[in-house]
Amino acid sequence: FLPLLTLGLFASPVATADVGSRIWATGGVTTIEGSAGGGLVPWAMLGSYADDEEWGGTLALGRAEVDDYTLSVAGAGLNWNNRVEVTVARQTLDLDSLAFALKDGFALEQDELNQDIFGLKVRLAGDVLYSPWGQWSAGVQHKRQRDFTVPNAIGARDDSGTDVYVSGSKVFFAAVFGRNLLVNATVRGTRANQG
Repeated sequence: FLPLLTLGLFASPVATADVGSRIWATGGVTTIEGSAGGGLVPWAMLGSYADDEEWGGTLALGRAEVDDYTLSVAGAGLNWNNRVEVTVARQTLDLDSLAFALKDGFALEQDELNQDIFGLKVRLAGDVLYSPWGQWSAGVQHKRQRDFTVPNAIGARDDSGTDVYVSGSKVFFAAVFGRNLLVNATVRGTRANQG
């Protein structure tokens, strides 16, 4: 995470997207896995507002608190020429009020899950706004648990795994009561631990 952040900070003065290069919100939001998308699922769009012949970057911090747990996410992404997105994210799931017992009867002392996610997404074809069939991208995410104690205790087989996915996204202008409509479809194959 630190090398990508450092690279982004050093590159930012010379490699920024022009204001207005892409239309507002066409970079999506950062998912809890670090890639551009809808918060939970990757979309075909690439993060930042970098267009052809531009570099762009994103930094994201997120936190969700409910009665039984807290999820914190920190992520960063780099977009090259609106063609390739490289991302990294760290998820921390705090399990304060949940009690786990290991199979041999001992109480579990660790009370959080930490997962690192490294991603690569490539825009294959199209444009989310102007292409009749929308924008299409393919991606891969490698997920790695930082400590395998909790996942092992609840039946996970491996401490790391990889997702592959294909996404298609299309914005239809003034489609519903004069409002724009975004349609997205993502197909994912995974052998990784999911959020």
